Amino acid sequence: MTVMVFSFGLTLLLFFVLPVIQAITKIPEPDREIRKMDVSFQQEDTEEPEPEPEKEPEPEETQETPQEVEALDLSQLEIAVGASMGSGWADGGFGLKIDALVGAAGSDDDSIAFADLDQKPRATRKVEARMDNAMRRQLPGEVVLLFEVDENGNVQKPRVQSASHDCFSRPALEAIRRWKFEPGKKKGKPVRSRMKLPMSFKKK
Repeated sequence: MTVMVFSFGLTLLLFFVLPVIQAITKIPEPDREIRKMDVSFQQEDTEEPEPEPEKEPEPEETQETPQEVEALDLSQLEIAVGASMGSGWADGGFGLKIDALVGAAGSDDDSIAFADLDQKPRATRKVEARMDNAMRRQLPGEVVLLFEVDENGNVQKPRVQSASHDCFSRPALEAIRRWKFEPGKKKGKPVRSRMKLPMSFKKK
């Protein structure tokens, strides 16, 4: 009887203990599943960008500086505007009839034409014409004067050849009578000479 109880107890013990021992001693098998890894990489654009072509500097616009116009004295002015004149009054391109003016001067006129002078007259004193209200209303204006310069440099026989308005004539004549010149010369001697002068009136 005792042997049977002991055998039953041992069998029961083995029944409960054996699974526990198996569970402890069981080595888990390694996970043989190979996981696929996404090894795709985004390729970086390592190519250096082509350098932009350098823009050629635009040529600077060269502004033409207006050349200063050298002030001309009266003799230079007459040379500039009357280079084509012959005997008689200097024709400054105003359609002047030279022969008619020479004849009007008279046969006893001993004045020398501007083109025949060795040294041209030069203004040494200039007087501006006085303007009144009537003249100011007509600005700008111009008077072309004809006159003679005697051996002493004084103005003689001034007269108006043309005027943009009659109101400018008298003040222009009054002003030119007060001008003073270094007389023109012929063969080294001061002589009487004929002159022409455009006198302009402008707003200041």
